[in-house]
Amino acid sequence: MAARFLWTIVMSTLAFISGRSAPEPARLVNAKEIKELIAGHEGEVVLLNFWATWCPPCLVEFPEIVALEKIYRDQGFVVISVSADPPERVETDLIPFLQKENPGFPVYVRKREDPEKFTRAIDPQWTGKIPATFFYDRQGKPSVKRYSPMTREEIVKIAEYLLGEQ
Repeated sequence: MAARFLWTIVMSTLAFISGRSAPEPARLVNAKEIKELIAGHEGEVVLLNFWATWCPPCLVEFPEIVALEKIYRDQGFVVISVSADPPERVETDLIPFLQKENPGFPVYVRKREDPEKFTRAIDPQWTGKIPATFFYDRQGKPSVKRYSPMTREEIVKIAEYLLGEQ
């Protein structure tokens, strides 16, 4: 509980300094809520990333996503991050990791539900393997899907292409 309180204070302070609203601390979401989050960003390019603190490639990829979101946010680039960490590990694993990485975007936690139903609802081709990254264009349509780790260069190439589309 103390970690969540500290996380809220740290993120609120950083948000105040940067002029951005503070990311909400690790709210549980289901597939329907994720789709609603994406729909709420029409007119922006959305990077939807599924990852976990127990996934080594995810821990390499996540800081790159954090850095790129900061570079491209003013151009309409939005990150929706969903952790596959179990809800009971949020306090011990997820929050300390997020405090270290300081993302400028909210990080959600996948609700416990049928994993196959969840992945099919997000993308019928996705097996649930993480990291998994989905890009949506400014009209909210799926554009690029990746079911493996991405390099900074790959993310930049896709983000710049989608941001340049009108």
